[in-house]
Amino acid sequence: REAKAMVTHVLSREMQLYLERVKAAVRSGDPTVQQAVLSSLSRESGLQELMPYFSQFVKQEVTENLKKLPLLLSLMKMLRGLFSNPYVHAELYLHQLVPAVLTCIVGKKLCTEATEDHWSLRDLAAHIATTICHRYGATYTNLQPRITKTLFEAFSDQAKPLTTLYGAIVAISRLGPLCVELLLLPAVETVQARLDGILRAKHRGKSAVKVLEAQHCHAALLNAVAVYLRSRQEKKDPLPSIDRRKRPAPKPEGASTTAPPRAPKRFRVEGGAAIEPPEQDQTGQDAATSSSRRANKVEEHVGPTGVSSSLFGESLIPFYASARRTSWSYLHM
Repeated sequence: REAKAMVTHVLSREMQLYLERVKAAVRSGDPTVQQAVLSSLSRESGLQELMPYFSQFVKQEVTENLKKLPLLLSLMKMLRGLFSNPYVHAELYLHQLVPAVLTCIVGKKLCTEATEDHWSLRDLAAHIATTICHRYGATYTNLQPRITKTLFEAFSDQAKPLTTLYGAIVAISRLGPLCVELLLLPAVETVQARLDGILRAKHRGKSAVKVLEAQHCHAALLNAVAVYLRSRQEKKDPLPSIDRRKRPAPKPEGASTTAPPRAPKRFRVEGGAAIEPPEQDQTGQDAATSSSRRANKVEEHVGPTGVSSSLFGESLIPFYASARRTSWSYLHM
């Protein structure tokens, strides 16, 4: 009781009223009232002393209302407003806020009905996690690795539900192309096989909810790979792990584009007569040998998208082709 009385007197009467108004607006679910309060949270300059109360409020509400989707969405909007406020510094309260955000990303069930739009909540929470990493990652070097580890564990565990898989894919893809390359791409084949098994079984009595979840995961995975490909294409960086077509080696400036002709070599035999070597192609191989090898070689299929069947297997060619088409459309939007 003494501690509560001491805390109560720390805040001024105006701050206490403002805190209660924010809590009531977040719990109310009224879009008009929430819009006014959230706009205030993103621009007011005197909210720093309320951060301990805000962080405790978010942590407690997320923990006690895991299946109340409207309230969870309001709480994440509240955090988005606070993190976008340049006058608010939340470094000392990340230990309370980060677990709440991660729960809204990879939580097993965040609503009462499976048909509710909990995907928007996971997208918003993934955006907040990215903001936290970008804003405080340089100060706390173990922050992003710990968040990434949690997301990767949720992504790689085959026992996790598809809702958790979706949140992990979205959050990892927002952390940047390097995280996609290191964490998502090596497991694309396994995840895609799991999703294909559900999508192909939808005509054999598979649950409609499971099919919907698999479709969302497939779209999120496709978008993550497409964004990764787009980032590599914007940097004009070759894609050795995806594009198997041969690319010419870069030539120094001012170098001639045509190689000078080489004089044919002559060989001496025991009789002393000089003989010409067999005709060679541009690679230095005998023409007869080259034609024989070309005739016997099984040509590797590389389609117009640059996806090789020997690298990923036939099952993933349509997936990567779709990702490359999506990335191409992004580049020309």
